[in-house]
Amino acid sequence: MTPCPLDLYPSTRYGNLRIMNSVSRAIIHADFDAFYASVEQRDRPELKGKALLVGGKSEDRGVVASASYEARAFGIRSAMPMGQAMRLCPHAIRIAPRFEAYKEISLQALHIFGEVTPLVEPISLDEAYLDVTEVHDDLGGAAAGGGEETGARIVSRPKSRKTRKNRFSDQ
Repeated sequence: MTPCPLDLYPSTRYGNLRIMNSVSRAIIHADFDAFYASVEQRDRPELKGKALLVGGKSEDRGVVASASYEARAFGIRSAMPMGQAMRLCPHAIRIAPRFEAYKEISLQALHIFGEVTPLVEPISLDEAYLDVTEVHDDLGGAAAGGGEETGARIVSRPKSRKTRKNRFSDQ
């Protein structure tokens, strides 16, 4: 006889409460890389392809909140002092953050995540966890054990809906 999967894992009893350490969940971690810089490059095409830093002024002891991929090629990373970043890449363009714009895009992404699963845990403007354990694929199978495939389907969803296309791309 095959043991029940739950019997294979340890559990703990606290009075009438039994804590199972065997819950199998499919969790996707969504982290938008270079988010603020990418939004700026999307909204201001003249910044595309340029080393872009979003953050505070170096004379005010500011830090890099986001760096474009072009700036990262010079060794610049988020949370780096802006003065150090500007020394690494003197031709970088520094702009102040526009948190309201980032919040708007973040809310749009959360809405899309909510179309996939109601179990979305935002961590910051550019990061969230999605519990897709109960999400069924096109064939009716649950995502548990196949979270990577579910994540790939979210990322590669067709941009056929005009609203999504306008929100996340400049095409």
